[in-house]
Amino acid sequence: MLLLSYHQAENHVPYLTNLPPDLLARAAKIRLAAFDVDGTLTDGHLHYSEGGHETKVFHVHDGLGLKRLQANGVQVAFITARISHPVALRAEELDIAHVYQGQRDKRSCLLQLLEALNLSPEQAAFTGDDLPDLPPMHIAGLAVAVANAHPWVAEAAHWQTRLSGGMGAAREVADLILHAQGKADAERERWR
Repeated sequence: MLLLSYHQAENHVPYLTNLPPDLLARAAKIRLAAFDVDGTLTDGHLHYSEGGHETKVFHVHDGLGLKRLQANGVQVAFITARISHPVALRAEELDIAHVYQGQRDKRSCLLQLLEALNLSPEQAAFTGDDLPDLPPMHIAGLAVAVANAHPWVAEAAHWQTRLSGGMGAAREVADLILHAQGKADAERERWR
């Protein structure tokens, strides 16, 4: 039986144990965490009402994770190929200023955002699930695939979440970044 010290037990998050040093070094540099939306922040299902209105379901854990990133100095962006009013509403609710919808070239969008923020690609994370997410993942310092990502996307990632898109995967990304930047303990203390 493995016994953890009090300090280790207090901070034990299973998916953040035994991470490769290279991954932690990448995550420690992140100042911008960019996310695809459909299939990454949602489960990928598209729901339409009889009137043609689109609805999306977002996970509350992801929302808090994104808020905690922002509170700790990491900017958050949504970069999505589709245009959807629910995405704008969710971004507004989370105070996310960087929302780019209708982006067919996500790589160029990410590069333009990095230039505007005076950041380098190694300071960006990009999390996605499908083929249009590969170009920005290839330039990001930290490329993350959600658990249900297409195999080619998973293969290109530096890390893959345990949870699927829309089911808490973005929270895992936030936890990884905060952990690598040495901010997880302070976050835990904040909620005591």
